[in-house]
Amino acid sequence: MASLAVHAAAGLGACRRFFPPGGISLLSDLVVGVMRLPCWVVEWVIIRRVFWRAARMVLTEAVPVNLSRQRRRGWPFFVGLALLAVVVAYVLAFKVPEWRNDEKLARFEERVSMAPYPPDTEPGDRPVQGVVGLQSGNSNHCDFAVRLSLLTKLPDAEIARYYESLTVEGVEGRRVAGSVFVNPSGSWRAGYKSVIVEFLDGFHEPGLDWRCH
Repeated sequence: MASLAVHAAAGLGACRRFFPPGGISLLSDLVVGVMRLPCWVVEWVIIRRVFWRAARMVLTEAVPVNLSRQRRRGWPFFVGLALLAVVVAYVLAFKVPEWRNDEKLARFEERVSMAPYPPDTEPGDRPVQGVVGLQSGNSNHCDFAVRLSLLTKLPDAEIARYYESLTVEGVEGRRVAGSVFVNPSGSWRAGYKSVIVEFLDGFHEPGLDWRCH
């Protein structure tokens, strides 16, 4: 483009020297102007070619460089967006089923803790404990278990019969009875023995809760 501009300037200078300005009279200026008309046409054509050559160079060189710079600057955003999509997909696929089962378990714990105690029985030294996952049988099902720690003076058979006859609503409406496990080592309180009462509501669909597989 620089060589084209140099040759254009040289050609225009020769054209102007060949047709110098008149300056003698109005008629001579008019005649010279008419004779220099080809120089003006050539000048317009050359300027037009130089301008479009420069425009093409800007479009083919400067714009791709800017675009590549923008692309290099933008790749962390797209990588972060992809990682965010992976995290959201993981949460929707695996964590949401866990949260749903945890909510079911929490309501099951509330119902068990509200069940009346038998006579001569009181809460033990541990709070109500609940767990969801594989508690019995083979894989691919969900078990919901809630355990009560109690202190009682009742005979083993009597407290066992009490909780066998006492049923609590499970996670999906099914009634569940309790099973009593007596601590053979007794209790820290004189006259009492420590027992664990378990309410097990099992064999529910596992879904995508990894604890049930």
